[in-house]
Amino acid sequence: VSTSLLQVCFAFAETLNGIIFFRFFTGLVCSIICKLVGNSASIEDCTDKTPIQRAKAAWGVGLIFGPLLGGFLWEKGNRNKAFSEHPGMLPCILVGIIISILAFIRLK
Repeated sequence: VSTSLLQVCFAFAETLNGIIFFRFFTGLVCSIICKLVGNSASIEDCTDKTPIQRAKAAWGVGLIFGPLLGGFLWEKGNRNKAFSEHPGMLPCILVGIIISILAFIRLK
């Protein structure tokens, strides 16, 4: 949930210092989460390898399609009057929503 909030704050940042600040803390939060998930993944490696293989495949797909989708949404935000002042708001809010939904599904 904190990652999604930081993404939205990044979308509304108007100065370079604000952009750097929010991206730094987003990376910090994500690195802590990845470390925790990595530790649990090494425990899961002992039992069943299928979830880890799916996670690695999803990570690879995300690395390819994430920037493509983000660039596409940025261009759409540039053309839309509602997002013309903050064109990065559209992809950031979408990422925040996706992260929140996935966290809710995972915690449920």
